[in-house]
Amino acid sequence: MPRCPECNGYMKYDRRLKVYICTNCGLMLTRDEIEKYRRRNYVEEDEKSEIEEYYEWWIKGNKSP
Repeated sequence: MPRCPECNGYMKYDRRLKVYICTNCGLMLTRDEIEKYRRRNYVEEDEKSEIEEYYEWWIKGNKSP
């Protein structure tokens, strides 16, 4: 069962509407929209880790001209 990208609640599939509905906040998403949220979050996490790695490198003073 997928989790809601907004509140992390459980999403239940509604066969009649063909969407997932969050049982907590009521957000309605198709399966494709849920996948888009997941992909976007993975990209953001990767970007954060690259920035954090650069910051750590900069702080350590391992800079070379």
